[in-house]
Amino acid sequence: MAQWIFFDVGNVLLNDDPVMAAVFRHIWLSIREKGHEIGFEEIMHQREEISDRSPKRRIHHEVALQYLTPLEWKQTRRRYLDETLPVLDRYCPPIPGMPEAVRQWESRANLGLIANQPKEIVPVLERLNLWDLFQVQGISQQVGLSKPDPEFYRWALGQAGCDPEQAIMIGDTVKYDILPARSLGMKTLWFAPHPDDKGYQARDEFEAAYLESLRRQYPSRMERVSREVQPDAIARNAKELSQGIAELLDRMK
Repeated sequence: MAQWIFFDVGNVLLNDDPVMAAVFRHIWLSIREKGHEIGFEEIMHQREEISDRSPKRRIHHEVALQYLTPLEWKQTRRRYLDETLPVLDRYCPPIPGMPEAVRQWESRANLGLIANQPKEIVPVLERLNLWDLFQVQGISQQVGLSKPDPEFYRWALGQAGCDPEQAIMIGDTVKYDILPARSLGMKTLWFAPHPDDKGYQARDEFEAAYLESLRRQYPSRMERVSREVQPDAIARNAKELSQGIAELLDRMK
């Protein structure tokens, strides 16, 4: 049976850090509009604390809902989507070496996407000449499913006609990528580059503060996931990712 490699998009193929910095900037502005005298740096420390205790929702949701009503949070989300979606190329640049790494495997395995992304990400991947490399194009907004729901993974495996044991999932998060894929029997590769190795320079004080927050968390996050979750492979850059894929495919033969 043919082997399959499934990729996440955010923080695997494309760098999500600029868009997440914009998200937290809008959250902070909404909090300030309510009269809370809090600095952006404090919001970043709260982000780290919530991340360390395994939140039930996405981290930015939990930060926002500490201060904002559900309606205010909905309005805030609308504002940052209106800002970022029309120019996702600017907010989601490719991670160094990853487009080349994907192309390297095009002739050696079947490729697919399993990604929580808006439909606007498709033209970004098309402009990078990546979209057509994937035979299964699992974009959550288009499919109507989202991670960590195992049904999204089952949908992708069904589209591929692939048994889970013959598939690898490559993602950057434990909750949304590693655990659901592993629960179905897929091999997992955790992609965890250092923030400074993702090829992006901060353009303003908010992006700089967000990147510094990621830097502070990186050592403990690596240690915790490596010890507690134990994915089948870990890669910190595109070269290690290709090595990890090769080793996993060999073990799956």
